[in-house]
Amino acid sequence: MTVKEAVEKTDELYPNVFSFSQKVFLLEQLDGKVFYEFLRNYEGSPEEFSGDYIYHTDKTLLIPRPYEDIYIKYLVMQFDILGSDITRYQNTSALFNKEYLDFICAYNRSHVIKSAKINVSGVCI
Repeated sequence: MTVKEAVEKTDELYPNVFSFSQKVFLLEQLDGKVFYEFLRNYEGSPEEFSGDYIYHTDKTLLIPRPYEDIYIKYLVMQFDILGSDITRYQNTSALFNKEYLDFICAYNRSHVIKSAKINVSGVCI
């Protein structure tokens, strides 16, 4: 799924008042977290995260099918919390968290983790 597709699909399913650039910022924020907190630890993952999604809306997002709906759930979850709708936020965050956990578990089963560096007294060995 590309950045543009994620925004368009979200707008189609969940009409909202947020601008295109705000949605792109949120998607970039999520992909940055996915990369730095998870993907970069696995062999075959991208070497770096470049971002710049606002200038490259045709860029493919990091989470592949069949888990790409994570992006839509993430945007809706952000709409809910930014709109101070706590009840809806709790529901959408539960949906997002379940889908994200499913993705992490599936990725972990199918990919090899890079050699871990152990930090001993401030020195990585």
